Amino acid sequence: MPANPLAAVHAELGAFLVERAGTPIPARFSDPTSEHRAVRNAIGVFDLMSAGKVFVRGADRARYLNSLLAADIGALAPGRGTYSLLLTRDGRIASDLRVACLDDRFVLLTPPLTRGKVLRTLDRHLVSTDASIDDATETWTLLSVQGPAAEYVVPTVLAVLLPQLPPWGAVELRSPRYGPVVLIRSPRTGENGFDILVPVGAAPALFRRLVEEAKSADGLPCGLDALESLRVETGRPAYGTEIDETTLPVELPETSHGIALGKGCFLGREEAARSLAAAAPMRRLIGVAFGTAYPPVRGDKLKAGTRVVGKLTSTCFSPLLERSIGLALVDADVARPGRDFETTDGDRATITPTPFVPVKLT
Repeated sequence: MPANPLAAVHAELGAFLVERAGTPIPARFSDPTSEHRAVRNAIGVFDLMSAGKVFVRGADRARYLNSLLAADIGALAPGRGTYSLLLTRDGRIASDLRVACLDDRFVLLTPPLTRGKVLRTLDRHLVSTDASIDDATETWTLLSVQGPAAEYVVPTVLAVLLPQLPPWGAVELRSPRYGPVVLIRSPRTGENGFDILVPVGAAPALFRRLVEEAKSADGLPCGLDALESLRVETGRPAYGTEIDETTLPVELPETSHGIALGKGCFLGREEAARSLAAAAPMRRLIGVAFGTAYPPVRGDKLKAGTRVVGKLTSTCFSPLLERSIGLALVDADVARPGRDFETTDGDRATITPTPFVPVKLT
C-alpha cells in the first residue's frame, strides 16, 4: 500500500481512513454533514493523494496529447485547462481527466481507479515523438481547498499573489514557505476552489496550515464522504460510479464539453462521432429526488410499473436541500423530467434537473 505523507497529520486530526487505489485517504474527520456545510458556507480542505498526477513534457507534448485525448489540447495556452476524456478505440470512456497547461509541461489529474490505464495508454503511443511522461502520483501530493473563503485563504497560506485563472486554469508558483506549488482553479464542488499540487515533503506542513486557516474562517478539514455528497449535488458523474468502459459519452451530457470532434483525429473519435450523431442514446444519466429521508442504496434498480428501466449510480442525503437525492442511468425513452419510478424497496424516485444546487464555477 503506497504511504500517505499526511498520515501523521490525519491521525492528529482524528480522521477515519479508507483505502482508495491502495492509498489511505480520509473518509471523514468529523460529521460528514458538518463538513459538507463548511464547504458550502465557508471552506473545506481535502486530501486527494490517491488521484493520479502525471506530467507530460517535451516539444511535441501538445500534439502528442491532442492525438490521444478528446478535448482540444492543442488550443490550450499556458495558464489554461480543460476537462477531457480518454476514449477506448470503440468510443467508450476509458477515463475522464483534467488537463492543465503550464509553460513547460501539461498536468493530467486522473481518477484513482484509472491512473494505471491512462499511463499505459500514454506509454503505448509514445513513439517517435519528443514527449516524456512522468508519473508524479507518489512524489507530489494533491490537496483541494473548496468554498467561498478559498479565494483569500489559499493566497494567505501560500504567501503569494494569485493571478486570475479560468476554471481548470493553472499556474506554477514558488511559495516562500512551501517551495514549488502548482495551483489549479478547481470547481470540484460547484464552489470556488483550488487544487494544490505540492511535493510530498512539503505536504504535511501545508495541510496543517490550511486546516488552521480554514478553522479560523469557520471551515473544516473534510473527507471523501462530504466530497461525494457535494459532487452529487452538482450532478457531476464520476468514474467508477456513473462512468466505466461500457459508458458512451452520449449517455452523459455532462461529459460532452470534454470532446472536440472538430479538432481532427484522436483515439476513439470515429466511434464517438457516430454515437453522438445517433438519433438517441440507449440510456441517459439523470438526477432523482427521493420521497424518503434516507437515500436508497447505490445499485438499486428503478422500475416503471413492472419494467426495470435503470439503476441508481450515486445516492446521498443533501444537507443543503435537506432531502435525499441521487444520480441514475435509465433507459432514454423514460428520461423525462418529473417522471416517477419505484426503487427496489418501493420508494418513489422523481427525475429532477441537475445540478441540484447552483454551481458557481463550471
